[in-house]
Amino acid sequence: MSDQTLSQIHTIVIHNSETPENDEKILRSLVEGHTKGRGWSDIGYHFILAIDSKNGGWKVYEGRPLEKEGAHAGSRKDRKTGREIDLNANTIGICILGSYAWKTEAKQKEVQELVPGRLRNTPAGNSMLKRLLSAFAEPTAHESLRQPPREAVQTLVELIHTLGSDLRLEGLRKIQAHGALAGTDLQPRYTAEKSAQMAINPGHTDCPGHGLLHIVEALQARFHSEWQSREAPSSKESLEQEPALDDSLDDSLESRTQDLESTTNR
Repeated sequence: MSDQTLSQIHTIVIHNSETPENDEKILRSLVEGHTKGRGWSDIGYHFILAIDSKNGGWKVYEGRPLEKEGAHAGSRKDRKTGREIDLNANTIGICILGSYAWKTEAKQKEVQELVPGRLRNTPAGNSMLKRLLSAFAEPTAHESLRQPPREAVQTLVELIHTLGSDLRLEGLRKIQAHGALAGTDLQPRYTAEKSAQMAINPGHTDCPGHGLLHIVEALQARFHSEWQSREAPSSKESLEQEPALDDSLDDSLESRTQDLESTTNR
């Protein structure tokens, strides 16, 4: 696990776990999968949002220390040099437990047949399957947009506000999705250029899911201008500001939900 300097952290990356449930049991299985399954010293994310089994509300769980580089964003090749760029460096990984996309078991079984047999259950095959699912999983009249509940979004807003107000994180400037696939039936308005703005690793995956992308957009609109215009760490006044899901963000979320849902009624 590499160290990272807090003042050099510049981006928050939003993920979903792609699991049907979103409670502590799933969180424990994720930790076990990352540590025992992949041999990592800790879970790859810095923060995880899950339902607290005791009171039923959404709660923030701490993963890797912020001083340690995460293992969540992957890497990509530099087009000019051909070298692999580590996208985890100087980022904060936040995972919201749950699956926020249109994906049914029937469709998954149907699309799996498109993956060559020799590639099935391999990293390359799994990556191909994710791309195919995103491209072909057009919602039916019996499906609806899966998105995190309002309380989960409120918890995410509060966490991001807290991170943005941390005097040690003076370099924080951006919020991005993990990935965004351009030009699919579900994401016709996400061009390659738009995907590059939305995601840290566009085309690599459809995580955090279609139901979270519009929320990431709203969060970008809410926080980016504030962070990018500041010349110094946040003042005491901003630390005391109420980190609520304010009307502007609420309206923005509703607008983006309507925009995204309208693409399915063609």
